Amino acid sequence: MIPFQSMKKLAFVQSSRAADWEKAFMLRVKDELAQSIPGASFQIVDQIEQADLVLYSDTISRKSSRQELSDCRKLLTRVQAQGGLLFALNFEDQPLGVLPGIYSSLPPQCFDSKLHLSWPHLEAPNKAVEIAPMTCPSQAQLLFNFVGSRSHRLRKKLFSLYGSTSGGDWKVVEIDRWYNHTEGEQNQYVQDIINSWFVLCPRGIAAYSHRIFESILLERVPVIIADDWVPFSFPEQGYYIRIPEKEIGQIVPILEREFKNYDVYHSNLLKVKSKWFTSRSRYQKVAEHFLQFQQQCRVAHDPAKLIERLNSVEFHKANGLLSYQRVFKTGTKILNQLRKKGRSLLDPVNQRDSTQAT
Repeated sequence: MIPFQSMKKLAFVQSSRAADWEKAFMLRVKDELAQSIPGASFQIVDQIEQADLVLYSDTISRKSSRQELSDCRKLLTRVQAQGGLLFALNFEDQPLGVLPGIYSSLPPQCFDSKLHLSWPHLEAPNKAVEIAPMTCPSQAQLLFNFVGSRSHRLRKKLFSLYGSTSGGDWKVVEIDRWYNHTEGEQNQYVQDIINSWFVLCPRGIAAYSHRIFESILLERVPVIIADDWVPFSFPEQGYYIRIPEKEIGQIVPILEREFKNYDVYHSNLLKVKSKWFTSRSRYQKVAEHFLQFQQQCRVAHDPAKLIERLNSVEFHKANGLLSYQRVFKTGTKILNQLRKKGRSLLDPVNQRDSTQAT
């Protein structure tokens, strides 16, 4: 346990653009953290200017990089004036990594182990996952499963390769929903995981996937297919399998080969779940690491140094924010849209030619 004597006052701050559900989530986080740390060791305050440590939760709602940089500069300036420290609790899909703190989806080119921790989300979006009864993997009937949306070209390829050729050994199903699943669909999702030895966790909009978190909670080995995913900042190893994106066509032989080691993976997973993923340990470990950061890396976390960092060319280049990078990204997006539009325009012609041919 990290000693808490050095911590006096703690404040929570949230983006002004946060949606109602994000505000409700932050209230739950605040309450859980308050219960996870000995109450006599710190005091939660409402004002940034009163705090020794400020935890900042940004919004995952769509916003520009310019807005995020501006928000962080303002916060850092306010905290710097009081001699405090500012840390992020960030679960965005595409964060910049401006602040030190916990991130679920920070890409490797932006990740700095002196500033950042790679961390799973603190809640499962599917509440049925949290309350499902545990079952022994030996009852599983499928080698692997994946049920999800086509939110990345990698998933498109996954559906193409495995979506219609299960043969009873796996289940890969595309769905067209986005956090609006029915209760029946949520329960079926849980049953599909429980009925599988392995759970595929391909990248979507972000490299991180909720399925990593959910499969560990449900005690099934996650198979992470996301080259840009940064492993969680836990000392434990051997509780997941990682397949490079370029080897997506080799999932079956890879998992069949690794199946002989399943008991080892599963044993390691149970230890990780017990230490890091139970409802109480999630928040306790978050609190411990924030305070550990404060004690061990105060120079690196100095607000003045962080402002200097976010203004640097190196930081902007790592995040693709330089002018030539923005122009290239915009040009590529426009080109892809034109190609897509061109294909859709050709479809009626192709269909007419096919009809005439028959």
